[in-house]
Amino acid sequence: MMGSWAMRWLLVCLVLAVADCGVVHRQAGSHRKQSVSVSSSEPRWVALFFDANTTKVLLANYLFPGPNARQPQGTHSTIEFNPTPNALAAYEKHFGVKQELRLLAFGMDEHDEALMVHTTGPVVSTNSFPHVTVGDAGKSPYTAVYSNTLWERCVNRSAVVVTERDEHGKPAEIALDGNRSEWEGALPVTPDGLAPTWARVQLLPSFLTVQGTFCVDDRWNATEAKCVGLEHDLNTT
Repeated sequence: MMGSWAMRWLLVCLVLAVADCGVVHRQAGSHRKQSVSVSSSEPRWVALFFDANTTKVLLANYLFPGPNARQPQGTHSTIEFNPTPNALAAYEKHFGVKQELRLLAFGMDEHDEALMVHTTGPVVSTNSFPHVTVGDAGKSPYTAVYSNTLWERCVNRSAVVVTERDEHGKPAEIALDGNRSEWEGALPVTPDGLAPTWARVQLLPSFLTVQGTFCVDDRWNATEAKCVGLEHDLNTT
């Protein structure tokens, strides 16, 4: 088991290094076009979106077959789901900014697979446990939003111990029960009635990072891996 994980780590590191996913390029917010629409009734979300190569690497290394079929995800790390119009307008000055995410651990249960991540930069996740959903069951309550619950369940079970938090209260360093590199066991029923589930958690080496671009869902161009509609993209002179 440990040998296979070590090989997986090495593969991720090599591919991400080639893709230059760990380099953060910051862009000045003063050049953004302040034109985001806030009138839509559809739920929206702001996130650090990944390019296609990063998503491919994440799915290749962290999407495992399980007792239930998984819907592949791995396209982004949500910063906030359905922000208020005021919050969305405030976020816009950061659209297009690239931000690094450090992979802390990989976790999975019978319904979900997710990476716990830590990031530093101008945008901060509203999730208690910032994460990347790699795969989910696709049916309520086990959709992508469940990833935050999965990590919460692991912490409540004391399988995962947060040893350091950043200035925003987000996990910056974690350990596993008994100072092990892997943990596997049962997660009990939750207070709101989610059934017990079998889970596994694996710590990841600190040098594993990916890079995301901050954007709102309806302005993210996945083909070009860019946040569209920014002023510097529209200027031709």
